[in-house]
Amino acid sequence: MFLHFIRAKWREGDWLCTNCSNHNYASRAFCNRCKTAKESSVHPGAL
Repeated sequence: MFLHFIRAKWREGDWLCTNCSNHNYASRAFCNRCKTAKESSVHPGAL
C-alpha cells in the first residue's frame, strides 16, 4: 500500500513558520506544528 500526500496550495494570507518551516493557513494565529506566533513568520513571496 502506498501513502499519497497531498500538498496544500498556497493561498492569500498563508504563512511559513520561521521556527519549523511549516505551511500554515491564513486563519491560524499560531503554527499548528510548534505553536510559534504568526507575527514571527514570513510569507514565502517575501523571500
